[in-house]
Amino acid sequence: MKEIEKQWIRQELTHVDGNISKAARRLDIPQQTMSRKIKEYGLQRYVYELKAKKPLMSNYPFNV
Repeated sequence: MKEIEKQWIRQELTHVDGNISKAARRLDIPQQTMSRKIKEYGLQRYVYELKAKKPLMSNYPFNV
């Protein structure tokens, strides 16, 4: 059961580019609970990597 919950949380975090608040809202759980689950399942690095992949200037018109 825990593995299913972990996968569910990973999926939601992926959909919102690692935004914990948005993922918690989508799962209808408190943000504190989401943060605790991320720590419990060792997903901190996964969240960090999702956020790091997000471009800082997503509307920038040029490919640099």
